[in-house]
Amino acid sequence: MPFYVYAYTSGELFVLALYAQHQQEGDRFVERYFKLLSAGGSKVPARLVRELGLDIADRDFWHGGCDLIAERVAQAEALAASTGAV
Repeated sequence: MPFYVYAYTSGELFVLALYAQHQQEGDRFVERYFKLLSAGGSKVPARLVRELGLDIADRDFWHGGCDLIAERVAQAEALAASTGAV
């Protein structure tokens, strides 16, 4: 199926956005996250995330994940530069 890989990248970005939220909130986020996991596929993702108090329509939610990706790219570039690979 054309473009099916978008589901993988969307899922990865979703997980990174949740991880960024955990970094902001710390342990307060853990119990809510376990509720999300225990819900499985019982509801659409937007509703599950809303029950966490988050909104996947909010750009700021996604920026947390994008910022983590940008950090990893910068780390990879720095590592490559330090080894002379670039």
